Amino acid sequence: MKEALLSLQYKGIRTPWEIFSDPTTFGWQCRKYLRWTAVQTHADDRAALKSMADSLIDDASLDTKLLPTINRIFERVQRWRKDKENFSIEPDERENYIDLKRNIALAIENPALITELLSLRLNIASSGPENDDDLVTLFYAAVIAEFLKDFKGGPFCDRKIHSIDVKTIPAVVAKGLLDVYRDFGLGLGRREKEQPLDILRTFLGDIGIAATIKSVRARESSVKLSIPAAIVETVEALDSVFVRTSYRQGKLYIAYNTRHPWVIAAGSKPADLPALFKAIGESTLSMLGDKDTLDLFFDHLGTSLARTTRKHEK
Repeated sequence: MKEALLSLQYKGIRTPWEIFSDPTTFGWQCRKYLRWTAVQTHADDRAALKSMADSLIDDASLDTKLLPTINRIFERVQRWRKDKENFSIEPDERENYIDLKRNIALAIENPALITELLSLRLNIASSGPENDDDLVTLFYAAVIAEFLKDFKGGPFCDRKIHSIDVKTIPAVVAKGLLDVYRDFGLGLGRREKEQPLDILRTFLGDIGIAATIKSVRARESSVKLSIPAAIVETVEALDSVFVRTSYRQGKLYIAYNTRHPWVIAAGSKPADLPALFKAIGESTLSMLGDKDTLDLFFDHLGTSLARTTRKHEK
């Protein structure tokens, strides 16, 4: 993960586009953290905060060379808000970043779902390229464009990807990514002349997402497949949290906390946990109309399991 791009992942870190929308406010935020040594981990952190604050407040100019340092400090601020002692809990991710991760994770797990993901989630006709590599390239381009369109001021802001000719989508998105890199003070050098697939994969890697879809399997199954109604994930939170649920794009997501005492105790057989939570998720689909009750159920269940686990440990 490139530190200059952390703001694309986390809610509490501002992108250059968001900073430019109100440079003075962000400048004063930097000044606010000048004396907060707990969030400064490098010798030059204070100087970077001061330099960023001065340029934004005095001239409304952004020195993108400082973004890696500033982002790292702001990421630590977000960690402090969750764990003031150890800074051990990851900050909250942006919703569009979570959607991007989920779409790619589904495609990695089962590439035969790519055409359905393109059609249902991205409104791109499933009659895409016949060549597997071209289909995967189109998928990467489409999910990246969908992810970036939510950033106001960015090159993909409010762009409707499905309105572009399908054959040109990868090239259009790859070219747009070069603008994204420049806005963040980065460049790909000679790699800017690479094929769209290479640029798309590089970008995903730079924001912490593995692009490892095996294209040769994209169309291998003749069986009609569909995206599961309940999808299991993991999350890292305070150990009092057992499960977090969310309902996005017509699917229920069950994320169990890897720091919960019962999950840790049950971790000796980690393969059993996803199956367990998938069964729980499928059995609670009928409760989506009353999600507050569903979340309350998981809170009580987590408290009970934690209490039982701690008794056994004693």
